[in-house]
Amino acid sequence: MHLQKFEIEDAVFYSPAALKDNFKIFFAFSSRKGGFSKQPYHYLNLASHVGDEPFSVYLNRTKFLGLTGIKNLQPLISVNQVHGNIVFKADNEFIENIYLKEGLRKKLTIENSEGLVNYLKPEADADAIISSQSAAPIMTMGADCNLILIADLKLRITASVHAGWRGVLNEILLKTLDELRKNYNSKNSDLVLYLGPSIRYCCFNVSIDLFEIFYQKYGRELVFNVKKIKDSPKYFIDLPFLLKNAALKSGIRFNNIYDLGLCTCCSNDLFFSYRKEGKTGRQGAVAFIEK
Repeated sequence: MHLQKFEIEDAVFYSPAALKDNFKIFFAFSSRKGGFSKQPYHYLNLASHVGDEPFSVYLNRTKFLGLTGIKNLQPLISVNQVHGNIVFKADNEFIENIYLKEGLRKKLTIENSEGLVNYLKPEADADAIISSQSAAPIMTMGADCNLILIADLKLRITASVHAGWRGVLNEILLKTLDELRKNYNSKNSDLVLYLGPSIRYCCFNVSIDLFEIFYQKYGRELVFNVKKIKDSPKYFIDLPFLLKNAALKSGIRFNNIYDLGLCTCCSNDLFFSYRKEGKTGRQGAVAFIEK
């Protein structure tokens, strides 16, 4: 169930086709290709909080969902990502009492700019979303930060996780896995993880102060490299390795972890990269449970 590259029209995204075929769970990591946003958010920016025109974001989200085969007409469930370890649960009560009713109201007011902003509004301050509901697509976003999609294959539960370096230190991935085990009764053997595009070991150079913070937490687990540049050392940290290692230590099986392995900073022609560009858009990690 490895990630495959899909090129439809002028858009590019990555998805494990076998996951959809065998379990009716759809995962996708978007790229920057194929959208409507203008510079510096060009082109398929899925984030409403970076300064892009709301209508462009709406068009981008609508196009992306259409290309990936998601027919749901409700808004994507997203969160205001704060680099912490809060997990938002899109449970039955939320879906029935808020999401469906609010989605209908948002669609009725989408004709004006205020309605568009409301339609795109995130649900809460959090850095991960869990959903066990069909017809309710969830998404986290990033432009260098790690995006992780999780599925419980037996119970058909999904999670989308945003983990920048602060999120790694705050153990947002472990918090999400703990929520799945404690509140949804997920078993480690049933959980699969997918890591999407993110800044990689090759490009994530950090200050000595930040390196020391990571070293105090991870010690010998920390995979890093030191390069001498004009006699000034630069430290490079492998965040995806730390995330995968944390998942393994928590009980996730090695063969249940998949990594796209692509660096957003190296490939900013294909992905948004905050480090490379500064003001830019965001790609998304979308999960959707089919009925």
